[in-house]
Amino acid sequence: MEEVCEGKEFSFPREEENVLSFWTQIDAFKTQLKRTEHLPEYIFYDGPPFATGLPHYGHILAGTIKDIVTRYQTMTGHHVTRRFGWDCHGLPVENEIDKKLDIKRRDQVLQMGIDKYNEECRSIVTRYVEEWEKVITRTGRWIDFRNDYKTMDLPFMESVWWVFAQLFDKNLVYKGFKVMPYSTGCKTPLSNFEAGQNYKDVPDPEIMVTFPVIGDQDNAAFVAWTTTPWTLPSNLALCVNAKFVYVKVRNKNTGKVYVVAESRLSALPADKPKANADTKKANPKAKGGAKPDSVADSYEVLEKFNGDSLVGKKYEPLFEYFSDFSSEAFRVVADSYVTDDSGTGIVHCAPAFGEDDYRVCLENNIIKKGENLVVAVDDDGLFTERITHFSGRYVKDADKDIIEAVKAKGRLVKTGSFVHSYPFCWRSDTPLIYRAVPSWFVRVELLKEQLLENNKQTHWVPDYVKDKRFHNWLENARDWAVSRSRFWGTPLPIWISDDGEEIVVMDSVEKLEKLSGVKVFDLHRHHIDHITIPSSRGPEFGVLHRVEDVFDCWFESGSMPYAYIHYPFENKELFEKNFPGHFVAEGLDQTRGWYESIHYCSFPEAEGTRDERIEQSVTRMMTIIDLARNIRERHKLPLKTPLKEITVVHPDAEFLDDITGKLREYVLEELNVRSLVPCNDTLKYASLKAEPDFSALGKRLGKSMGLVAKEVKAMSQQDILRFEEAEKVTIAGHTLELTDIKIVRVFKRPDGLKETEIDANGDGDVLVILDLRADDSLYEAGVAREIVNRIQKLRKKSGLEPTDFVEVYIESLDKDVSALRQVLNSQEQYIKDTIGSSLLLSTLMPSHAVSHHHHQHACYVCFTPVILSEESFQNVSKLSFKISLARPALKFNEEAIIALYSGDVKFASGLQAYLLSRDHSNLKSEFQEGNGKITVSCVEKLPAVTVVLGDHLHLTVGDYLLSTTNS
Repeated sequence: MEEVCEGKEFSFPREEENVLSFWTQIDAFKTQLKRTEHLPEYIFYDGPPFATGLPHYGHILAGTIKDIVTRYQTMTGHHVTRRFGWDCHGLPVENEIDKKLDIKRRDQVLQMGIDKYNEECRSIVTRYVEEWEKVITRTGRWIDFRNDYKTMDLPFMESVWWVFAQLFDKNLVYKGFKVMPYSTGCKTPLSNFEAGQNYKDVPDPEIMVTFPVIGDQDNAAFVAWTTTPWTLPSNLALCVNAKFVYVKVRNKNTGKVYVVAESRLSALPADKPKANADTKKANPKAKGGAKPDSVADSYEVLEKFNGDSLVGKKYEPLFEYFSDFSSEAFRVVADSYVTDDSGTGIVHCAPAFGEDDYRVCLENNIIKKGENLVVAVDDDGLFTERITHFSGRYVKDADKDIIEAVKAKGRLVKTGSFVHSYPFCWRSDTPLIYRAVPSWFVRVELLKEQLLENNKQTHWVPDYVKDKRFHNWLENARDWAVSRSRFWGTPLPIWISDDGEEIVVMDSVEKLEKLSGVKVFDLHRHHIDHITIPSSRGPEFGVLHRVEDVFDCWFESGSMPYAYIHYPFENKELFEKNFPGHFVAEGLDQTRGWYESIHYCSFPEAEGTRDERIEQSVTRMMTIIDLARNIRERHKLPLKTPLKEITVVHPDAEFLDDITGKLREYVLEELNVRSLVPCNDTLKYASLKAEPDFSALGKRLGKSMGLVAKEVKAMSQQDILRFEEAEKVTIAGHTLELTDIKIVRVFKRPDGLKETEIDANGDGDVLVILDLRADDSLYEAGVAREIVNRIQKLRKKSGLEPTDFVEVYIESLDKDVSALRQVLNSQEQYIKDTIGSSLLLSTLMPSHAVSHHHHQHACYVCFTPVILSEESFQNVSKLSFKISLARPALKFNEEAIIALYSGDVKFASGLQAYLLSRDHSNLKSEFQEGNGKITVSCVEKLPAVTVVLGDHLHLTVGDYLLSTTNS
C-alpha cells in the first residue's frame, strides 16, 4: 500500500482516479468474482433502468447503496453475481419514436408497418449504454456490463412467456373488460400507478339532467348530477343508495316534478318566476304569487320514500343510441358507493366509462362480463359511429355541444362549472378518461392473502414502508391488467381461435415451433404475428391466431428474477436453490411499481433507523434552498455570484431554529450567501391571503363550497394568524383544518427598494427574501474564488502533483488594473491559504524567469527553465487576466551582491550565474545547514564570499515579497 502524501495540494479526486485505474489494471471485480466462486450465493436483484435516458441522481444514489451491500456480502463470505440490466420495452421508447416520426395515431403505425416501427424502437434502446457504463464505473460501483441482460433479448422474453403460462395453467389468467385510466394521447390504458403521476387543478362542467320516470302519475323525473357530460350518450342505468331517503318535489313556479335525495334537495336551483306575461299569472300553489327566495321555498314536497323502493323503476333514456339495450337497461339500481356529499343522490351510470358504473351494472345484469358491452369511444378518444350526432368528435371537446343537446330536449335542470383535481397522462400530458378496455388479467385478488403473508416475511428499510405503504397497497390490490394494446414489447403468448373457444398459451419457443412448424429467431410482434397454429379440433375449425396485445412492461420487470438467468431453460439448480433473492434496493416510487410486480420475492433481514425530526429539518432546509434558487433564476444571477443576506420569514420558532441551527452553514453554502436572518414577524415582510383548497374541499363540501370559499377569501390577516395558531377554524358550519386552506404570503417590498434590489419567493408556508444588491466585498470574494479555481485547473492541466511547489503569477489584461489589484489586496489571505503560497504580480517575476536564459561566466553555463504553464482568461466576473505557473526562482539583491566584490559588476554577475545553475532544493538545504549562510569559493577567478539568505538573495519571490511586507 502506497503512503499517502499530506499537504494542502493533496487531491482526493486524483487519488480516486488512481484507485479506479488500479482496479482496471488488475481486473479487480472479475478477480473477486472468481475467488469467491466456491462460496455460498448471495442473490441480488438489480432493477433494469431504461437506456433511452441518462443516469440521474436517483440512479447514482440507489447504485451506491447496492454497491455497499453487495461489497459487504462479498467480504463476509459470499459469492455475489452482479449483472447490469436494461429495460428495453414500453411507452418511453414508443413515445420517442412517435415524436421522431410525428406519429399521432395508432393507424399511422399500422400503415408504416409494425416491423419498421419496432426496428426504429430497437435502434434507440441502447444509445446511452456507453454513457451509463462510464458514469456507473466512475462512481466506483462494481457491476458486470459485459454479461448484462436486456428485456428485449429472446432468452429473457422466453422466460416471461413461461411465467405467464404458469399463471394461466393455475387458472390465474382471464380475459375481460375493465374500466381503466386511459390515455388518448398514448392510445393505451394505464395502471393506477401511472394514472396517479400527474394531477392538475382544472375547471370542468357540472350539470343536472332529468330522466322521466315511466308510468309516474305526477310525471316525475329523476335528477342526476354529472361532471362528465360526454358520458351521457352512453347512459344505461341510474344508481341510488338504498339507505337514503328520497323525495318527490314540485317546483312551485314551473310545475316540474323531480326526484332527489332529501339531503340533497338544496342542490336544486332556486327558480324564481320569470318577469313576463305568462309567469305573472298567479301560481295556485304559491301564496299570493310571492317570489321564493330559497330552495326550500321553491319546492313543494309531494312524497318521501326509501331508496330501495326505487330499485327496478324504468326511465326514459336521454338519447336513443342504446335503444337496443332497452330490455335490460334504463332502470334504477342501488349501491352504497352513492353518497350525499355532492350531486343529487342519484348517479347516472355509463358502464363503459366508470369503474363503479361497470361493477354496478355487471352485478345487476345490465351488462355481462366480456359480452354485450359497447364502448362508444375509440382509441383516440373520439365518439364512434354509434353516437351518430357526435361521431368523430373528441369527447372532452364535445361537452358543450352535449349540454346544448340536453337543453334542447328540455332535460337540463342546472349547469355550471367547478375546479377540481383531475388526472393527466404523465407522458403525453393529455387528460385521462376512464374507459372499458378488453384486456387479459392476472387474478391478483385471489392471491392477496398470500401476498400479505409474504410481505410479513420481508424486512424493509425504512420499516414504515412494509407496515404502511406497501401493506396498504397489497391490501387494496386489484386484478392486474397485464396486456397493453401497443407494439414494442414482449407479445402475449396467447393463440386463440376465431370463435374464441380454443386457447393455447405458449410457454417456450420450442412449443411454438412444434405446433406451428415455423422456426423462430425473435419473439417481437413483427416476427411472430403471422404465425398460425392448426386447431386441435380439426381442419374445419381453421387456425388459431395470436392476440395482438403485448405485456405491460411491469410484468417483464417482475419476471426479472426468472428471466435474467433464462429460467427454467438454463440455471435451473442455481435458481431453485436460491429463490427468492436476498436483496433489492430501489427508490420509494418503486413500491407501487417494480416491488409490486416481483411480489413473490421475500427479502433478508436488515437494520436501519429513521429520525423523522431530522427528515423534517432537512425537508425545510431544501424548501428554503429551492425558493431562493428560484429567485436567483428569475434575476439570472448564477450561484457563483455571492449575495449578502437571506431572510427567512415563518411564524413557527421551531421552523426557524431548524434553519438557523446546524443547517445554517448548508443553506449559506448552497446559496452562496454571507448571512442568514430569521424572522417570525410574518406581517413585517408580507401580507396574508387565505385561499380554499378546492381539490381538498370540493368533494366534501359540495354545493356549500361557494359560500365557504367566499368567507375563506374574506379572512382578515389577524383571522389568518389565529387560524394558523389554532390549526382549525369553523366557517359556515364546516370545520376546516390547515390542510384545507392555503395561506399565501404576499411580499411587501421595503419602501425605496426595487425588485432588482430585493426580491422574495414563498410556498404559502414560508417566505424567503434575498438581498440582491451588489456588495464590493462579496464581489471581490467571488472573483477570488474564480481565480483560485482557474489556478487549480491550470495545475492539473500542467500535470503537477499536489506536493509540487510552484510560484503563481498573475497579470491584469485590462486597461484599468485597479479592480484586480483591489481583489488581490482584500482577498490576499484567502488566496494564500487556498493555493498554499502568495499570488504574485507578474511585475515581480525575475528577468531570468521569463524564458530560458543562458548565463555564461568562465566555464559555467546556467540553463534555468522556470515558467511551466501560462493561460489567459477573459471576462471572468468582468475581469481579464493571465496566470503563470513557475518553478521557484531566486530573487537577488543585486546591490548587496555587487558590494561583495567591491563594486565589480562582472564578478557579481558570475556569482548569480553560479547560484542559478544550482539545483534549487540542494541550494535550499545548504542554506538550512549553514543557518542561512553559505560560502562560495569554488568559482574560478572569483574570490571566496559569504552569501547570506535574506541579505543577498531570497530563495523564492514569495519569500522576498514577505520580507519586504514585514519590513
